[in-house]
Amino acid sequence: MPLPPIAVDVAPPTKDHELAQMLLDACTRAASPVKCVPAESVDTGNVSALALVVWLPQSEGVRIQVGAKRGEQKGDWVNRQVSFDTDDEERERWTTAGFVVGTLATRFLDVPIEPAPAPAAISAPVVDQAPTAKPAPPPVAPEAAPLLPARLDFEAAALIGPLLDQGPWRLGGMLGMAYQGENWPVFLHGAARQSWRPQDDGVALRATEGEVGGGVELGSGAHWAVNARGAFAFERLYARFDGSLSNGPQTHWVLGGRLRVDLCWRFNDAWGAFFAPGLSVWSHKTAFVVGAEEVGQQPSVVGEALLGSFFALL
Repeated sequence: MPLPPIAVDVAPPTKDHELAQMLLDACTRAASPVKCVPAESVDTGNVSALALVVWLPQSEGVRIQVGAKRGEQKGDWVNRQVSFDTDDEERERWTTAGFVVGTLATRFLDVPIEPAPAPAAISAPVVDQAPTAKPAPPPVAPEAAPLLPARLDFEAAALIGPLLDQGPWRLGGMLGMAYQGENWPVFLHGAARQSWRPQDDGVALRATEGEVGGGVELGSGAHWAVNARGAFAFERLYARFDGSLSNGPQTHWVLGGRLRVDLCWRFNDAWGAFFAPGLSVWSHKTAFVVGAEEVGQQPSVVGEALLGSFFALL
């Protein structure tokens, strides 16, 4: 009974069907007798293996991820990245990628290997001789660990959330960077933020913030990922009082931490978008008092939400 096929998903999708077919043909030759087919043409729950082929910008390289989708091997994945020279033809690049996919997929295929036929017996005189020791099998080189390349992302987002325990919410923006080294299990990030609260009852507020921390990927697929982040944060709150409350601005510095969850969607290997609900936990409540009147205070725990995009610089 033939084995189920190998499902191959290419990102970003190509409109050149000839190149896609060359990749599938090379994959089939490498994984013979199992056939490689487009992922959209089969039920991915009934395949021998699933392959994700992600082309880097300008086709300078390709990232390949192959995993088993049946039996006890479910969830077992291998990764490879192949780089090309500038003079490599595009047809050769797609064919090479197909051979790599098929070769990686064979480790998940339960294909019996037929022993080579024994050579024909040749008549020869019997000679008594001492038994010879059986040569030791050659050492097996350990399999190289999957290579996860380094990545440096630029991030930009709009943010919204309450600032004081009363009055309108603040609006602002965030600019940041995230870096993950080669084969790092975590990534580092830093960001600067600026936000404003519309004037209310003669009080206008501005918050300038910074944060440095790290994060980890909780899960991912071909186009999506869920990340968790934690950071040390600091904040400068500036309040300006107008009209009868005017007695000069007030400025407060606050230290604390920040937690957030990023829900990411990748459009391609370079661009993506994210939505990130989060919490800021400050060391103390910060009150703004004019004379004997309190105009509001920032709570110790404040929620927020960010909506933005990221671009891979590396």
